[in-house]
Amino acid sequence: MPIQPRKLVIVYQKRQKSSVSMKQSPPAASASASASDNSSNLNKVPSHKINNKVNPAVTASPSTDNMAFVPVKISRPQLLPPVLCSRRFYVYLLLLLVIVLILVVVRLVSQIKVTFVHLHLESDGDLERVTLPRSFSDSRGARCLDGSPPAYYFRPSPVVSVNYWLVYLPSGAWCTSPQNCYERSLSSKGSSNMAKTSLSYDGILSHDCQQNPDFCMWNVVAFLYCDGGSFLGNASSPVEYNGRKLYMRGAVIFDTLVEYLTMVTQFGSAEQIVVAGSSAGGIGALIHVDRLRAMLPLSVQTLHVIVDGSMFVDTPDINGDHTMARIFQDTYNMHSLNASASLQECTVTKSADDGWHCLFPEVYHRFVFTPMFFTNSIYDTWQRYHAVKILCSAAECPSSNLGTLYENRDAVRTVAKDISGSSKKNGVFLTWCPVHSMTIKRWLSWSVLGSPTLQATLTAWLRHDETMVSSDVLLDLQPAVEQCASTVGV
Repeated sequence: MPIQPRKLVIVYQKRQKSSVSMKQSPPAASASASASDNSSNLNKVPSHKINNKVNPAVTASPSTDNMAFVPVKISRPQLLPPVLCSRRFYVYLLLLLVIVLILVVVRLVSQIKVTFVHLHLESDGDLERVTLPRSFSDSRGARCLDGSPPAYYFRPSPVVSVNYWLVYLPSGAWCTSPQNCYERSLSSKGSSNMAKTSLSYDGILSHDCQQNPDFCMWNVVAFLYCDGGSFLGNASSPVEYNGRKLYMRGAVIFDTLVEYLTMVTQFGSAEQIVVAGSSAGGIGALIHVDRLRAMLPLSVQTLHVIVDGSMFVDTPDINGDHTMARIFQDTYNMHSLNASASLQECTVTKSADDGWHCLFPEVYHRFVFTPMFFTNSIYDTWQRYHAVKILCSAAECPSSNLGTLYENRDAVRTVAKDISGSSKKNGVFLTWCPVHSMTIKRWLSWSVLGSPTLQATLTAWLRHDETMVSSDVLLDLQPAVEQCASTVGV
């Protein structure tokens, strides 16, 4: 578009002779003449010009004496709209670039997060350790054996809306003397300082939905077992041994972990909670579960407990000694379990010297209101080695030891019948395979353990299906070994 040359436009404007519009006053000598002229001219003003209303139809030839030349500039034509030629355009452009950059960053972060979650869930260590702040745990007196703060392992549900929780108390036997507890305090079983940063589990703690259809989408918490007393100890003062203070504070650890979870997660508003434990952890789960119910809000709809490999019975070993009873008695005394709040309902029915009997599931299950599911082997490997002192492998046990072993087996079966018969809401799964705990192993759905499988029986119990929640098995040791050796190992 060619640029037009600058023009000078002449606008004719009639001078106003009024004293108001005149920029300069007339000479004093002609003041009277001007006044007479003005009065005569006023009479000559046409009606269409009165009150500054000019009739465009009436025009008059201007006089050059009363005209002024006013130059007017014509601005150069603009090639672009005004908004694009101002600074505002660059502001808009900058804002647009910032918005695009934010969207790109959000998208990138989302992709990184999804990739991290997938890699994390596929990794071996899929439960990450969380150690409680020392100020929080110390103020409540919660300490591992060595005085370090408690800890737990956590894997959140991959679905944010899922508010179901599985709390697991692991196995690890007990420390029953100052020396035993001192040695334990030097390992991860007595100190959170030496615990692994992550853990991986199979079975009911697995994130694989093919292996673990019931709990793979749940929030999973595994407490660190660092007190040596099934999370039940409540000694008011530490025990000193070899210049080291040993703290027996398992019950306080349990309460503090529950309080911390409620504070920092959605655990307190959970819809459903299952507490599970293996071996020594199973004893703690069984004894704590009703008290946990009292600690939780009424919004928690259901609470269940799974006790795995914890059906300890009081039968003599090959030397005639009641070794399992002695282990529980020493644990009870060493950890001051007489002061454990969760045991009080049972211990008040016993004498001061017999309170340790409450650690046996055959005794304590009668005080539990929460629905229970027990799973155990009738040839439990831990009990065979440590309780009845049969040190041979299951495949090589001499016939002279079979009588002691079968007495233990029959006692386990009797307790199982008692538990399942005490309430329809309870379930029991027994296997003849010589194993210890089963729920955290990949054998969960293997038919070699029994039919229906442990997985199917557990699912039925969770759904309150009473048609398949209890089982009983009876098979001699050698045939049991032959059936199970090639799959679970014995």
